[in-house]
Amino acid sequence: MVSPSKLAPLLMLPLVVGLVGSPAKVDPITGLVRVVCIGESYYPETRLPIILTADPRIRYQPIPANWYESTFAAVGGSKADVYRFMRLYLPRTYERLVDAYDVILLSDFEVDIITGEQFAWMERSTREEGMGLGKYEMNWDPAHFSTLPIFVASAVYRAMPADLQEGKLIPKPLNGIYAVLLPETGRPHPMLDLPGMSKYQVLVSGDYGYEIPRAGAIVVARFLPKGEDAVIIWTYGEGQALTCLPGHDKIDGSALAQWPFALDFWINQMWYLAGLEIPKDVELVHQLRERSLAYSSERSLTAAVIEFVEKFGVSTGKLYEHLSEVDDAKKGVDRLYLEERYEESLEKLKEAFEGLTMVSDESVAMKEKALFWIYMVEWFTVMGTSVLTGFVLWTLMVRRRLYREVKVTRSGR
Repeated sequence: MVSPSKLAPLLMLPLVVGLVGSPAKVDPITGLVRVVCIGESYYPETRLPIILTADPRIRYQPIPANWYESTFAAVGGSKADVYRFMRLYLPRTYERLVDAYDVILLSDFEVDIITGEQFAWMERSTREEGMGLGKYEMNWDPAHFSTLPIFVASAVYRAMPADLQEGKLIPKPLNGIYAVLLPETGRPHPMLDLPGMSKYQVLVSGDYGYEIPRAGAIVVARFLPKGEDAVIIWTYGEGQALTCLPGHDKIDGSALAQWPFALDFWINQMWYLAGLEIPKDVELVHQLRERSLAYSSERSLTAAVIEFVEKFGVSTGKLYEHLSEVDDAKKGVDRLYLEERYEESLEKLKEAFEGLTMVSDESVAMKEKALFWIYMVEWFTVMGTSVLTGFVLWTLMVRRRLYREVKVTRSGR
């Protein structure tokens, strides 16, 4: 019989394996994490694409696949459109899938649009190649429940850290989640070790089915107020897998606006799935991500203003030249970020932001100058028309020099 002192380390082994994981799966040339998301993957269906642009290390490819609801339904999309997206963006061989992506996300869609062979590729790439695999919702769908058995019977289901319990919903209301303290560290899992999470409704309440953690899986977050399992992880072969009970359409907008670390909550999941070590300096990395997101927004706005100015025939060569210089500076920022030189990266990002602000100011000044002459032409046109109209009216109706007074002739007596 094994003594308790010897049994304790064996019981802790699954937790240690789940935390340590395997070597990172990233682009071997650039070091980027290439994420593909199938299902609820595109804005405005989900805010995830915007969130992930905050991290210079992540490249995101959405494949919208929930053809029966929301955004698809609003634009008259169909299942045929989903098949077209799958042909365009999901590689057609196992080797190409492994070469193209590092993390695969599945977010609440009807699984009959993916073949059994493709699901087998996803399972194998996680087990053998260290691919990250994330599942979001897909545990209960009262309107389209018929494809759940297909998912459970698929090869990829084996890679999930939890079993689905059909026909049973977690009772509402759900008021967000809290991170579970891990016994070996006394702290939350590194990807969820963020201050203030339980104060915000990070994940919106909805209809979620129970998921039962498998042997060796780790529950890293639970729902408030009753403590049902919300986020479950494990190491599967060479890769990491994660299941999150809510889907990507349940990302709460209020939490994004009010909780400073909402960006890190989602980005850290991509890092975990890719096998990267989560940065320990939470505040510093958060500043970098937040400023990078602001930079992306400001650059898009600046480019839009320059394009607007071009429509008036104004020469914008200098503006594009300055913008190119700023983009080069931002690429330097991203290189430092990839090298984990976060303090240097933040300093260089501030400089790039200053340069972008100058370009933005130049483009706005050029726009105002172009519009000034438009306004002047319009003013002269209106004033000229008004003067001419006034003169004609005065001539005809006031002075009446073109009229002769009516006289009575003899023949008219």
